[in-house]
Amino acid sequence: MIEIMNNNHLLKGEQQIDNCLSPETLVHPSNHSSFRVLETILSLISFGEVITLEEVSFHLKEKYNVDDPFYLNSSITYLLARGIIKRVRINDKNGLRVVSLYEWKK
Repeated sequence: MIEIMNNNHLLKGEQQIDNCLSPETLVHPSNHSSFRVLETILSLISFGEVITLEEVSFHLKEKYNVDDPFYLNSSITYLLARGIIKRVRINDKNGLRVVSLYEWKK
């Protein structure tokens, strides 16, 4: 499951989302996969809601024609390493839960 919790310091308005979600902001060696994954997560979820990795995978396949579990896992790992996603928990169903995002900085 992926869950993004509400945070008072987090993304105040779509303008900040647009400024942060750009390939220039999330430079990634594997053809901007992290940008695509983060954009997909944010398009599917409202803060405080929960979605599954299967939902994210389905939308990646529909929008970008990507059907590779490694693509999603490596992108989430990269987002963690960059500090964009703050922490991840493994739940009892072997799913991934993103529980908070790092405060965006321009």
